[in-house]
Amino acid sequence: MAAITRIEVANFLGDGYEPGKQWVPLYRGETLRLAGVNGFGSSTAIQIENGGGKTSLTEACLFLLTRNSRLKTKVMARVAPADNSWTHIRIEFAERPVDDDMAQRDLIVIDQRDVPGTSYVVGMVWSRGKDPVFYRYQGVLEAAPCFKKDGATLHLIDNETFRVSVKGAPGGKNGVPGAKWDTWRSAKEWEQEIKFFCDTEVLKQNV
Repeated sequence: MAAITRIEVANFLGDGYEPGKQWVPLYRGETLRLAGVNGFGSSTAIQIENGGGKTSLTEACLFLLTRNSRLKTKVMARVAPADNSWTHIRIEFAERPVDDDMAQRDLIVIDQRDVPGTSYVVGMVWSRGKDPVFYRYQGVLEAAPCFKKDGATLHLIDNETFRVSVKGAPGGKNGVPGAKWDTWRSAKEWEQEIKFFCDTEVLKQNV
């Protein structure tokens, strides 16, 4: 199993959005750090005030990991309309090194990018009225950013630039090494992929 180190969400959850109105997402671009103590062996609690989207965020992450049909309907109502950039939901995992010994570590909190082990990102992009696209790659979130911040200004990466940054251009150029993009034909095939990171039976109990 692997540990979740970070969750990243962008362009998600427009409260009360209706077609024809302006899309104003609650989550424009947020990265939640979850590694805990040295990335392994600790639980992490996320505290968000009432109305801050806890349920929506949880359901989006569970849908990403399970592709559960009931959750799909709920999450689809919260993603960006097709005339905007994609909604991004992505989870960064770290696979614990075989020789890692927590008992020998100092109990200090470290930066998630320094968590020992191999990092992977599992994610999806989605526009309302279309099917979500799933992907995974070996690396950290920064290997294929979905937004950039310039001081107080946040810029979403346009859809095609992001797709190429993960998948690569024709001929396999410029993508993230080991990336897979929209290659799973069913939820069952996706489950086999997710088993590398999570206990899928536990996930099913939470949807």
